Amino acid sequence: MLRTNLSLSIFLLAVLTVSAGFSACKSGGGEPEGSSAETAVLRMIPYRDGDRWGFAQPDGKIIVETNYDQAYLLDDGYGRLVQGELTGLVSPEGKVILPPTYGFIGEFIDGRAMVQTPDELYGYIGLDGQLAVAPAYASVYNFRHGIAVVKKGGQHYLIRKDGSLVKGLGSLVPYEEEPFLSGVENHDAFDPGYLVVWQEQEGSLFGLMDSTGNLVLDMAYEELSRPVNGLMAARKNGRHGLLRIDGSAAAPFEYQLIYRSSPTRFVAQKDEEGGYAILDEQGKALTAFEFQSLYQEPNGYFVAMKGEVTGLLDQNGKIVIPFDYSYLSFSRGYLIATDKQSRAGLISLDNKMIIGFEYDMIDPLSPGRFLVDKDGKRGILGERGDWILPLDYQVDFIGSESYEYAELNQRERKILLLTQGQESRLYNSDGKLLSDKKWLYCGPPDKFGITWATDANGRENCIGPDGRIYAKDPAVKKIRVQTVQAFYEAIGNDTEITLADGKYDLGTVTGQSDYAQVFSFGFEDRTIVIKNARNLTIKAENPGKAELMTTYAFVPALKLEECYNLSLAGLKIGHDVAPGLCDGAVIRADYLSYLRIDECDLYGSGTRGLEAVSCSYITLKNSIIRECTTGLLSLESCSNSGVYDCRIFDNQVYSHLVELDYSYNIVFERVEFKNSHSPREYGPFAFFKMEADYQDVRLKDCTIIDCSTDYFASFPNVLKEVNVNRKGLVLHQGE
Repeated sequence: MLRTNLSLSIFLLAVLTVSAGFSACKSGGGEPEGSSAETAVLRMIPYRDGDRWGFAQPDGKIIVETNYDQAYLLDDGYGRLVQGELTGLVSPEGKVILPPTYGFIGEFIDGRAMVQTPDELYGYIGLDGQLAVAPAYASVYNFRHGIAVVKKGGQHYLIRKDGSLVKGLGSLVPYEEEPFLSGVENHDAFDPGYLVVWQEQEGSLFGLMDSTGNLVLDMAYEELSRPVNGLMAARKNGRHGLLRIDGSAAAPFEYQLIYRSSPTRFVAQKDEEGGYAILDEQGKALTAFEFQSLYQEPNGYFVAMKGEVTGLLDQNGKIVIPFDYSYLSFSRGYLIATDKQSRAGLISLDNKMIIGFEYDMIDPLSPGRFLVDKDGKRGILGERGDWILPLDYQVDFIGSESYEYAELNQRERKILLLTQGQESRLYNSDGKLLSDKKWLYCGPPDKFGITWATDANGRENCIGPDGRIYAKDPAVKKIRVQTVQAFYEAIGNDTEITLADGKYDLGTVTGQSDYAQVFSFGFEDRTIVIKNARNLTIKAENPGKAELMTTYAFVPALKLEECYNLSLAGLKIGHDVAPGLCDGAVIRADYLSYLRIDECDLYGSGTRGLEAVSCSYITLKNSIIRECTTGLLSLESCSNSGVYDCRIFDNQVYSHLVELDYSYNIVFERVEFKNSHSPREYGPFAFFKMEADYQDVRLKDCTIIDCSTDYFASFPNVLKEVNVNRKGLVLHQGE
């Protein structure tokens, strides 16, 4: 859960969303020029070699050398190359037709892509990468059927594709949002040659402009949709109705709410407390105003809720599925139903059961493949009820669909991330493991079936529709060091550092690098912080014989920030100070993913053996935490982390023993807690402190010996125990 590990994937989703909002409305005649998102064919895929990017053909042959900081593909089939702050363009055939020149290159719409210069002026390029309209504008909009709106000198203008002027618009600008549209937006449905315009200020009214820049409808409406088949939804004087392009009313302005659900259907509500009904394009009500909610799926059916039950209507309002279900929804061609006990199943349009109601969640992935959750476990189910992957995987706290926008939800999802223990791996929808690597994130497929995924090292990877990963990782450098300064200078990406026997005083190093710096709070107290490192291993040549330490009490012994896939093995780590004087943790970790601590001795007087904030995939294994003074362990806003085969002992603390605030999927297995106590004063204190009842914490085969605190868990229902021996545990105030 690093702040940076999803950057490109989220950027591409944002580009898709912006492009959808700004794209041209098309009629049956299609776009006048070339490559559109709807006609593009996959011919190349972004390829990574180490940290450099280019493009490869689907067969893996490199067609654009990996000389760039980043590469990505938009729905128009053209590639973008990023070098520093500049972006270039690659044709669908794999030819670099524009080197990195612009700060931004948009998607091709109507044969033009908007560009931004480094000094933030906007213009347009054509499909050959050459300038079509010189960058001279403060802002621009995408072309629609040969016209676009641009801004210069505080005024807006309507121009043609060659940059020639159609008309000055003054303060009028296009209104790109569609306030009356629900469901998956279909730009093909909008009538060509019209723009909804406003004055880009609070309280402005809306009107309709044609392609010559003339107002067809005056600026008289509080809200106005774009026309489809000559019909618009509008709001005037606080009430909604349907309006024709000539200004006549197709449905009177008498509704509390009205919105378009498809080119020929609307959903309306007459009064604020009343129900919803379906309207046709003449404004005729096809159902009674009796539904608490009503929305149209992409396939034309309406999901309707009446009271506490849900049914399915066709677009004429006829009942197709009776009102027998708690919830209904379509996904990737399947109808998901939830019964009144909140269990999910699949049914057919004739109300026959396909998959029984026994799951907490069903997510269709591809034909005959379903991601299912049941009792906290996840697997892949076949259409006949056969298990493609058994229910052996964890239900991630983020949720399987959290990254998806509605318009992406109908694409087949052939690649997904599944988690076991403290590792997530990539599988296809047929249950095949795609890579031995560990992974952090897997996005939705784009229109070509390409999936972007982030690996444990924090690197983006492009995955083809067949599961092929278009990436090559760098080799690992192996370095042996004998001094603390040599250790400090060796810290970097893709590095394995072996420490010879001895003490390494982290408070004595000097200098800094991209990956390691001296850390202090402005006092003389010093240690190091390892920052932005990827795929770094630090290990003792002889376990237990190499010690990382500081003689300063008010800093962590070792601080880690924003790293990926960092491993510590066989080390002693701690503060070499008098007992009770320390005010820093042994290890402090912020914004890390995949931190493994194995066979380490984390000794006090540190405040806690490990403090972690906003981290994921932490594994503490075969290690010791001892002689700490504030608590044993603290994980705040962390996930998918575990403590295994560890001994935690001789800790006299002045707070909660284990703090797990807002952390999820935390496991303790075969852990021995011994001779660790919180004080009777100042409490009450808990052995396991949580902050929310949705957390998931599990103890299995653990032993608690000669420990005391006020109560065991702040949320007892959150803590799940299996074979936990509490012998000698004293709870001063009960459970």
